[in-house]
Amino acid sequence: MKDLTMKFKDKKAFEDFLVVIDWEGNETLQNQIMLDVIGYTYTEVESLSDEPTYIQNEGYYVNVRVIDDSFDFTQYSNHSVIFDQPLREWA
Repeated sequence: MKDLTMKFKDKKAFEDFLVVIDWEGNETLQNQIMLDVIGYTYTEVESLSDEPTYIQNEGYYVNVRVIDDSFDFTQYSNHSVIFDQPLREWA
């Protein structure tokens, strides 16, 4: 089992990727990987008011868990990113 995170320009780019890989119709792929959509992330910035202020970070993120050890993820590696700390961990 392997976990990784994918980054897309925006939600539309991720949705287009799902169409290209035929996610809805490809049961074999669905049995090989699991997707955990994180979406957009935000960072709190200093604010002069009492209310926190957030800015949207670049990218739209999706966690991927490869559950079939024989699955070759290299064809999707152009979207793969590495973080020092995961955005969200699998349970």
